[in-house]
Amino acid sequence: MSVHSLWHSTRSNGHSPSRRQKIMNTIPETFDQLEASLVGTGHPSEPLYDAVYSPSSRMPATDFSPWIIHMFKTGRPADVVKLVSRFIGMPNSAERLVATTIQTPYESYLDGDETFFRELRSTMLVLSMRGSVKGTTHTIILRDSLFVHRFRIKPQYQDKAFKLLQRFINQNNRQYMGFTPSKEIFDYPPDDPTENPVFAWLKQVPASVRCHFITTLDWMLDRGNSAISLQRTTDYTLREFGINITDSCRWLRESGYFSPPDDLLCIAKCISAEDLPQVLAACRAEFNPRSPKKKIIEKVQSIPEAVEALKAHARSHELVCLSPAAKDFSLAARAYSKRCAPRCEILAIEMAR
Repeated sequence: MSVHSLWHSTRSNGHSPSRRQKIMNTIPETFDQLEASLVGTGHPSEPLYDAVYSPSSRMPATDFSPWIIHMFKTGRPADVVKLVSRFIGMPNSAERLVATTIQTPYESYLDGDETFFRELRSTMLVLSMRGSVKGTTHTIILRDSLFVHRFRIKPQYQDKAFKLLQRFINQNNRQYMGFTPSKEIFDYPPDDPTENPVFAWLKQVPASVRCHFITTLDWMLDRGNSAISLQRTTDYTLREFGINITDSCRWLRESGYFSPPDDLLCIAKCISAEDLPQVLAACRAEFNPRSPKKKIIEKVQSIPEAVEALKAHARSHELVCLSPAAKDFSLAARAYSKRCAPRCEILAIEMAR
């Protein structure tokens, strides 16, 4: 059966949220249009690849998942095959991979809505384009892109899922030290945050932006700093999945859930010890450049030129902190994503089999 026939045998009709529809309205309608839209953004020799990396790495220039969803929804998987073949080499292999993605009966062992299954298939396909799915890195992408959806492993498959997860934990015991799995974690979470505005916003943005949002919060909390550069919170795993960093940073800045940092010490913590004296050099403030950053800030915080120099650095490096008005909502969304991890681990395990 052809890829086109497979898709029409499994697709269903539905309506997407209005903001998501606006995103879809800007998406290229064909593979040729997609490739042309990346000229000048992607690599000079291959627009589909990231301009920063060597073309041999085949690092994607952007997040292709919204385009893949649109192609699947409108019944044009042949265009998706053209995209996939540019990343895995042979057209026949690309067609098999796309066909397998469409044909895999996720609906038989998962409960979820149409949007969830579309995003699940697009995410699985993009991850598969980067090679075999092993370890926990793909689990992170699945968790951070899919946690906004209400889904569960069907009750009749939870015993099997429990055994798979136990085996996975035993193989990765350092990461899961002290964690005791239970079958309840495969069901719908009891605290679906439907009233959380951050959660509602995350449902409307592309998968890579969701991952960028969660990664930014992870870095803030793990490093004990309330301010961080959005440009620097896209790790290799996320760039390998595919992200337009400029667009993603703009989405996050304009969301209203981040704001420029006002605390000078927080800004200073984002500047290396070697660079901080250079940032403050034009202010003619007297301080020992080898002093702790807290001491340096105490010395310069009453000098307007020093304050402006630090804030200018924050602007140029796109430093942000959590908006106070939405901080609790943002942290609640992050906590919910962590509780989604076991279900996503099962998806990753199943895909690797």
